[in-house]
Amino acid sequence: RSLDQLQVRNMTLERQEINRQVKFTQRRLNAANEQLQMAQDRRQQLLSEESLAKTFWNNIHQAIRDLEADIERETEQLNKLECAASRANLAILSTEEARAQAQQAQQRIQLEAPPVSPQPMEGGMYVHMSQIAAYTASLQQWQQRQANAQ
Repeated sequence: RSLDQLQVRNMTLERQEINRQVKFTQRRLNAANEQLQMAQDRRQQLLSEESLAKTFWNNIHQAIRDLEADIERETEQLNKLECAASRANLAILSTEEARAQAQQAQQRIQLEAPPVSPQPMEGGMYVHMSQIAAYTASLQQWQQRQANAQ
């Protein structure tokens, strides 16, 4: 009987040791599961941050492409405006040149054409003496220019 009691006692001690090891292992397993959960949470957080970073980079690159396209459009518009300004300047120069040529032609006509003979004053029949004197003077100047031109 004593042997049976000793065996029961040993088995009880073995069972207690096994239970103690099971509890210890269970605590270690729980701690490992907590660490695993924390690692998985951290991994998910890093994946989210990576996704946000990629979205951010894509947005930056798209903004750069948009700015480059805007710059290209503005450059084309500026080139068109510069061409229009050049054409306008040429038109102004042509107009000024034509005006100068017309003025020179008018001066030549005035120098080459004989003076207009005086006309009676409105409603009158006679020419005033001062008109005749002015006409005579301008006719003499014109004749002198004609002689000098030849």
